[in-house]
Amino acid sequence: MEKNRELANRIKDWLQKETHDAQSASEGVELLRQVIPNRLGLINTLSRHPDRPKSIEKVKYELGKHVKYLVDNLDLRDVKAMEAELVPQVRQELAKDALGKRTDHDQLPEDIRRQWDDAAELWKKIKTLYQTCKDLPAPCDRYESLKTLKEAWYKYKALLKSYDEYVINTDKNAPKVTASPGEDAKETPSAESKEVTNARAYISKNLQCLIDLQKSNEPEDLADSSTWYERLKERVDILVAANAPMTDEMRQRLQGVGLLPSDEAAPATE
Repeated sequence: MEKNRELANRIKDWLQKETHDAQSASEGVELLRQVIPNRLGLINTLSRHPDRPKSIEKVKYELGKHVKYLVDNLDLRDVKAMEAELVPQVRQELAKDALGKRTDHDQLPEDIRRQWDDAAELWKKIKTLYQTCKDLPAPCDRYESLKTLKEAWYKYKALLKSYDEYVINTDKNAPKVTASPGEDAKETPSAESKEVTNARAYISKNLQCLIDLQKSNEPEDLADSSTWYERLKERVDILVAANAPMTDEMRQRLQGVGLLPSDEAAPATE
């Protein structure tokens, strides 16, 4: 439906007028009533003397805030829903406050490494926008920052997903075993599965976050630590099930947060 955009066009026409007589001032109050019908106290106060300069300025101010989301064909409920979906995700990511590189970062192709650089720049922008949203009092005030935050957030997530899930193709470099006469040629085992590689990358990137959260005494951090524990446990289970090797240092860090039993028989890397 285009009703919000249509209302936005009427508001813009009203705001563009240089002066407002009594009729025009009343029309402005009516437009505001359509935008925020639940704020009856404000509407009733403005309706008593709509053509007073202070009343006109107040209507201009309020309409100027709300028209920003109306032009995108949204209403205030849509803005609140956007905020409810987006802000908790960003807050959870901020709890880590770390943009971890893969352990094999230097071996990645240049375009994949650049994805991490681009994500790091977006991360700075996301932190600034998040703080701006916190400082503004109402959803209508926050809309423009929320809109920009949403765009930056999902671009950031897409870049990190591509970066984290990239698998270095080592098959072409794997040595071949010379076949005996009458035997089929055999190749050495290929690189570890994509699932294991992705699990390694996820653990490397997010383990420190769990360590920091478990050390905190804040109730919100303790709740977040449970979420991160479950996510990391899924990846550790993948490594264990695949009998994937890990360094002694990594095994000790996983044991330290309870992700790996002390007697876990996972092979060590040389």
